[in-house]
Amino acid sequence: MIRKTALLLLTALIFLTLCLLPPAFAADDASQDGCNASNGVQALAALTPSQQYAGEILAYLLKLVLGRAGDFSSRKDWRNTGLGEPLDFADIAARMTDPEKNPLDLLVLDPKILGLMRVLYHYDPELNLHKRASSILSVYPAPEFIAIRLLLLQKIHRSEKIHLGQLIRRGCLLAADHVKPTPEDLKVSGLEADEMELLRDIIRKEPHFYAYLQSPFLVKAMYEVGALQMDDFVSLKIQEANYCAYACASPNNPGQDSVVRLAILPSIMGEFDCGNDMHSENVTGFEPSALFKDVVEKLKKDIRATISACVKEKINEGKLIDVPVTETESVALSNLMVQRYITFYVQDARPLVVVPKNARQVKGEICPQADFTVILLDKNVYLAIYFDEKTDIYPAVPWLYTDLMDVKYDQYQDQLDLIGRVTLDKLVHRLGKGALTMPLRK
Repeated sequence: MIRKTALLLLTALIFLTLCLLPPAFAADDASQDGCNASNGVQALAALTPSQQYAGEILAYLLKLVLGRAGDFSSRKDWRNTGLGEPLDFADIAARMTDPEKNPLDLLVLDPKILGLMRVLYHYDPELNLHKRASSILSVYPAPEFIAIRLLLLQKIHRSEKIHLGQLIRRGCLLAADHVKPTPEDLKVSGLEADEMELLRDIIRKEPHFYAYLQSPFLVKAMYEVGALQMDDFVSLKIQEANYCAYACASPNNPGQDSVVRLAILPSIMGEFDCGNDMHSENVTGFEPSALFKDVVEKLKKDIRATISACVKEKINEGKLIDVPVTETESVALSNLMVQRYITFYVQDARPLVVVPKNARQVKGEICPQADFTVILLDKNVYLAIYFDEKTDIYPAVPWLYTDLMDVKYDQYQDQLDLIGRVTLDKLVHRLGKGALTMPLRK
């Protein structure tokens, strides 16, 4: 009886151990030669909420530094700089940190990305060239990211693709010093020996880069630039690269009369605090800063005032109502209309990455009910984004981008006027001319 009980306990223990192993490293063909979870892969920490968002920013930055996004005048330089450089991590790190060496052989000096880099370093200081020296804002990212850029740049140039799913299944090749890649490992991963060694050096230096290689948004970006072979792993990650879980909640009192819905979305925004606690009481792990809250409230106030002024002007011109009104009544009516018929939806649970390439998708995931959307960017981030006037700007799209500091310092009147005109048009179209007097006569 005792022997039978012990056998059952042992079986249960083995089953539980197998269940706790990461699924990417369950026993399969990749476990030959001792390459499995027990070789150190499980010791690599998962990304914190802050780093998860940094991975979303990295996805856009990666496209930029590979010449697939950002200012058109810099794209050719980004596509070519570093094509002939050796993939030697020690040499890359030395050239980026030694004042006597020239880093411009490895990447482009592009001051337009400085605002974006400031946000990136806020969420993961280890991505700064100067690491945790947060007082030093570098236009250059960490050597590990630069090395990955060179690897991807050269693979794309040669029309070669990395089999990321196979590489992740052989994660111990990247994590364990004593496990050496075989020719078969290199073949199925789509890597040359120096490319594999480069990745091993990066992850030995910064283990959380292994987790970054599995970031859904970053995997999607690597696939879109042509660096990855499609497989089940890549397909799954692309499906996960969305914001559906962070849809805007309905306002506390949206009102049954709500006619026009306006959304405010934070993009590439550093004004969120994150304690990097994977078990934070806040479901997202983020809290908006006081500055962000103040700017959003100011933006809403300014929009209401602008819409109210637009409505009042049309009333005074006799174009919105069928009966004459006094000046006092026109003011009361315009203010009441804004209060009753305009609803705001604000995403303040966590920051997002909304750029022209994915704006339509994100808007649909976050706030599909919005008639018009204001995408709020952190200070000077817009400089790192290319906007095509034919496809990315109103009236081609029902949204606009504005700078956080422009709102704070009242430097966005043209955008306010646009929001006012768009909202007024929708009010008139949906309510009709005579209906606008109804709130006044009730």
